[in-house]
Amino acid sequence: MQLFPAIDLRGGQVVRLTQGDYDRMTVYGQDPCAQARSFVAAGAKNLHVVDLDGAKDGTLSNYDTIAALAKQGTALVLSVVVMLAAFVGFGGAKVRGKYNEARQWFTTGVSADNGYALSEELTTRANTAANIITTGANTLGADSAEVQAAQAALDDFSACLEAVQNGSKKQSLTSLPYYQGSAMHALCQANEALGTVIDQLYAKMQEQAADPMKMGAVQGQYGQFNSADTIIGNLQYNDAVYEYQNDVGGFPASMLGRLFGVQEVEPFA
Repeated sequence: MQLFPAIDLRGGQVVRLTQGDYDRMTVYGQDPCAQARSFVAAGAKNLHVVDLDGAKDGTLSNYDTIAALAKQGTALVLSVVVMLAAFVGFGGAKVRGKYNEARQWFTTGVSADNGYALSEELTTRANTAANIITTGANTLGADSAEVQAAQAALDDFSACLEAVQNGSKKQSLTSLPYYQGSAMHALCQANEALGTVIDQLYAKMQEQAADPMKMGAVQGQYGQFNSADTIIGNLQYNDAVYEYQNDVGGFPASMLGRLFGVQEVEPFA
């Protein structure tokens, strides 16, 4: 059997209620962190924390105190178990709401980007690359080294894009040299690799053209391909994701996120 020492918080103080009566409250200390350290000194490894304000009226007035206890716990190898009643419900819903919004940014874009979205621009890159490759195969031959390299890069890019867009299984990405467990990171790397080989393929087609400055329809496709990349580079998606990660990464938001099934939202990097 394990014994958990307890700290009841009300107004940032260490208190105890008599038979749960808020009008019969005894204050045992003004410094919850000092009380926690005394428990650790006595050999405790766990701490049970009750937010009486949160349980009564749903306020978050003890947020800073609980966060300070968590930091004390890290320093003193102390595990904080938080029983917050109304706080968990309110705070968890708030974190979940932020996640539901953030996970849509890849598809719908962030408000600062005025309708541009990362998913749409990456899809444009995939479609225009496919058209450029088709033209390259007709011009240079399907067995051309540049065509084959571009097709292989497009296949990798498309697999990464599908994994991010549809949440599909990532096993298909494990063969990619730049896959390190993150489909979004792999997509970013695949986008760079695709850009390199499409540039090389287009340059090779220019060598074969009668007038390198008049390449017909493929010139327009190449322009759209590069324009999409420029838009991607100017999107505020990553800034929004980093801000979101900062909001939900600390205590107690990270704990609430785990309780409410919040998953990671990744930057395009």
